[in-house]
Amino acid sequence: MLSENSFLRKLPLALDLKTRLQLEAIGIALDTLGTAYANMRQISTEISTQSLMEIKTEQKVALFYHGWCIVDQIHMLRLLLGTLNPQPDGVLNQFIQANEAVTLARNYMDHIDKFIPNLSKFIPNLSKAKKRRPPVFGVIRFVP
Repeated sequence: MLSENSFLRKLPLALDLKTRLQLEAIGIALDTLGTAYANMRQISTEISTQSLMEIKTEQKVALFYHGWCIVDQIHMLRLLLGTLNPQPDGVLNQFIQANEAVTLARNYMDHIDKFIPNLSKFIPNLSKAKKRRPPVFGVIRFVP
């Protein structure tokens, strides 16, 4: 989350409207990322001593929700930073390139019906598979 004194919280009125909107959106995305991450850390701490069977459904859903929020906001940041015409070797472009996989994952999940033909037939087949497969919505793993 941005500090209260962040430049992105106190944008000068002299900035042109396009730049103000771009920077304001970047600030909101960063705040959203920070909040989602903090919520994931809090839930992870709460469940750290529980067995998988003891974790409440609400906690599992909240972890997925906040994790997905992070993915979506990193995707949004990539798009927004790209509108600032970043330098090819600059830090903004490095962030955009380093997080390309996030956009690919986001696009896959947001358009899963286009990527998996006959989705309604696919899911029952997963349950009959002999080999272990990752869940359709992926897995969350916390790495300290």
